[in-house]
Amino acid sequence: MTGSPPPDRPSRSEFFHDPLQLGVTIVGTTAVFGGAGWWLDSLLHTFPILMAIGAALGLFGILYLTYQRLRTENDAKRPPENHPPEEV
Repeated sequence: MTGSPPPDRPSRSEFFHDPLQLGVTIVGTTAVFGGAGWWLDSLLHTFPILMAIGAALGLFGILYLTYQRLRTENDAKRPPENHPPEEV
């Protein structure tokens, strides 16, 4: 069992099976980028422009990365289309 993770450590695909972890990641990333925008707004006196831009970038960025990971995971599980399925 060289290729499988240890039983106490979840595999990467389990990240997407825990909605709480996925939700915290999305909200946390949005909050960090929004907070960075808020900090820049306080320095440049442009409130709330950069905060909104930062929050939107964080949200769309993490949603795009989540989509890409799920798509990659789904493609890895799908058998190749050029070859017929193997008989057992």
